[in-house]
Amino acid sequence: ARAGRPQPLLELRDNLPAQFVIVAARQGIGNMPAIPRGEASDAQLQAIADHLAAGPHPEAGEVAE
Repeated sequence: ARAGRPQPLLELRDNLPAQFVIVAARQGIGNMPAIPRGEASDAQLQAIADHLAAGPHPEAGEVAE
């Protein structure tokens, strides 16, 4: 865990297609509101989606020393 906080579960997923992440972010899903382009550009969201789609990333919760 990072500084006493649990690792985000999205980092541990291995079944998140990039397009799903983009649609979920732009339209919102469940209790999560949509993320407009003014908060994250298409390029920024694509980079996030590509990272999550390449998961899991168990090392993301580790703190570099």
